[in-house]
Amino acid sequence: MTTDNPFKVLLNCFHVYDYEENEDKYDFHMFWGALKPEKYNKLKPNQRISTFPGCWQLGRKDYLSKNLMKQKRKFPSDYYFVP
Repeated sequence: MTTDNPFKVLLNCFHVYDYEENEDKYDFHMFWGALKPEKYNKLKPNQRISTFPGCWQLGRKDYLSKNLMKQKRKFPSDYYFVP
């Protein structure tokens, strides 16, 4: 197990559940990173990934704010507050 990796907690969790690192791009249970868009439709039910296309639109506060304000202008009665 790698100890100088910034994702040590994640690696420890994988170790606890007996996951093994695999270099095969198609045979995996958990993929850490972004896939090419055409690969999302080919995921098997047991496969998990860490990111989805456009997820940064919600994950970054500046883009989240921009998108909420855009929705508020389009649908003022539905967006009467900002969390």
